[in-house]
Amino acid sequence: MPQVRVCPRDAVFRRPSQRLQCRLQQAAPIMTDLTSAIPPPPPDRPAGPPPWSPIAVIALVFSLLGCGGIPALLGLILGIVGIVHTRGGRRRGLGLAVAAIPISCLTGGFSLLMAWGIYTARTVNQFSQTLKQAVAQVGDDPQAAVQALRKIGTPAFNRTVSDEALLAWLRGVRKQHGTLTGYHGLQMRPDRKAQPPRLRADLKAKFVNGPASVRLSLRMKGLHVLLDDVAVDGLSVRSEGGSPAEKPSGSSP
Repeated sequence: MPQVRVCPRDAVFRRPSQRLQCRLQQAAPIMTDLTSAIPPPPPDRPAGPPPWSPIAVIALVFSLLGCGGIPALLGLILGIVGIVHTRGGRRRGLGLAVAAIPISCLTGGFSLLMAWGIYTARTVNQFSQTLKQAVAQVGDDPQAAVQALRKIGTPAFNRTVSDEALLAWLRGVRKQHGTLTGYHGLQMRPDRKAQPPRLRADLKAKFVNGPASVRLSLRMKGLHVLLDDVAVDGLSVRSEGGSPAEKPSGSSP
């Protein structure tokens, strides 16, 4: 125990400050003892890593799901926002946000190609069914058969091919091959020899009189695919006087 200094009661102080000083000196050992009894504060814990950025994580998830189209766009936008959100080390996930951008571009581009392929295949199927209908109608309703092909033709096709030439071609196909019953073996590839380039769709058709090859030449008009030419066993609508066009691979002689 520290020694406590006691101010005598009969002590005479000339000034009040002397009495206060004596009292403070008397209480000093007690305050020191009380202060030493208080435990020291615990040491500061080291700061942990910053939290993950939810935006960066969501951006990566959307980019990986980008084959649906819209998720790829969301992944691209959230990836850019995630870079800003994690800048300066405030949050973790900068690498995830950066990776989400090229992944979104790749999955988005793949989605566009897949959608274009599906759309083109459906268009070819629609055009082939229209040709089947026109060949069947040419005997009973030739005008309806001509108009059926006009509706899916490009402006150049409708301008350069007269109704008489189109009707003569349909009648020639009907006379030589009979009516169309079905298709199989679709193959599509670009026709780079044509100017401007066009898409070529080759099908194996089933006619009443036997199999034959059908080639559909397609061109873009805005966002739509239209028919620019059609040939059966190399006999093209747009060829002069119905002369044979270049035969597709695997066509009948």
